[in-house]
Amino acid sequence: MTNIQILNKLYAEYKAYEIGGVLLGKKVNEDILITNIIFNVDVEKLSRNKYVRNILGIKDVMIDIIEKSNYEVDYIGEWHTHIGISTVFSNIDRKAMIELIEDFPELVLLIKGKIDISAFLFTNKSIRKLTIELTEDI
Repeated sequence: MTNIQILNKLYAEYKAYEIGGVLLGKKVNEDILITNIIFNVDVEKLSRNKYVRNILGIKDVMIDIIEKSNYEVDYIGEWHTHIGISTVFSNIDRKAMIELIEDFPELVLLIKGKIDISAFLFTNKSIRKLTIELTEDI
């Protein structure tokens, strides 16, 4: 199953709530390759209006994947869904990413809406929308 198929399946399963998790991957030349989409849900904190980030439940999974890759992949960002059509990040999303970017040179924010998926690259100096290309390696 591709990462896009995984996101579409999760969106369909939890379509009444915002859900999310972390992205693992690597930089290949100027491209960012997402190798793993890790889903994290705390059913007690599910909300229609916001995704509550909680890395504690998936930290061991992340470490295991990173170690098994011989450290070729690493944490590259966050993903979450928006219930409606919009895949534009909110002010809350922007503030959360700006806080996270203090510890990383750059991070990806991927947002899955009802129809589309958008990705944004956050650095300490800028935010830019990324082009998503599907490959067989995903």
